[in-house]
Amino acid sequence: MKNDDYPNVSQMPICLGQTIKALRLTKGITQKEFAKKTEMSQGFLSLIEKGERSISIDLFRKMAVAFDLSMIVLLYLALKREKKLREFTSQEEAEFEVFEKFSIPLLKEKLNLDELLFI
Repeated sequence: MKNDDYPNVSQMPICLGQTIKALRLTKGITQKEFAKKTEMSQGFLSLIEKGERSISIDLFRKMAVAFDLSMIVLLYLALKREKKLREFTSQEEAEFEVFEKFSIPLLKEKLNLDELLFI
């Protein structure tokens, strides 16, 4: 069963991986540097960026810290990417709006306009 066969199945591992990679590249950080900062192997990071591995909440926190972002902002960026891939349920849409309300001001403090457009 592939996720693209079922449009309402979460695409979060793929979206989070793409978001991590986009942030990393925007900030000019190599996979090796980011892997070291977040205490994982470069190979595991590569699998995460491809959406082939899920991560623990602890690793998610380390990644947010490495980017100088809150966990909520990092989750919002991944959800924003996922929203482009599939139709959200009404519950997911409501939750996304809450994330967006609180994340946008925090994002503007941490990232410049060019970085926001890239992500």
